[in-house]
Amino acid sequence: MGDIRIAVTGIKNAAGLVIGGIYRTEDFKRFGGGEPIARAEANAAPDGVELVFSGVADGQYAAAVYHDDNGNRHLDLNFVGIPAEGRGYSNVERAGLAAPSFEEAAFSHDGDTQLDITLRYPGE
Repeated sequence: MGDIRIAVTGIKNAAGLVIGGIYRTEDFKRFGGGEPIARAEANAAPDGVELVFSGVADGQYAAAVYHDDNGNRHLDLNFVGIPAEGRGYSNVERAGLAAPSFEEAAFSHDGDTQLDITLRYPGE
């Protein structure tokens, strides 16, 4: 058991929040939807933020993070269902039009874990 810390970079502006979740395989849904076992948020900052998930049991997880530019605490989608806000995932360098599978985004947590996630925005 330990902390999972995620350094989030690539944030376009200081508007809104950066929100992240840690998921087990059965809870990881399209674009990081579903119910995370832990959630964290921070005020957006172009120089980056750190999200901290404390006291997480050892195991396999996936992380999803997004820039909630308008502060509504939801990942906004465009008219065809593609995310309209910046997002990123553990172990995925560049999020495409589709969300990665749990297996693609999975990481092992044993003790304290440090992850780096760079957000990508639509059109990048």
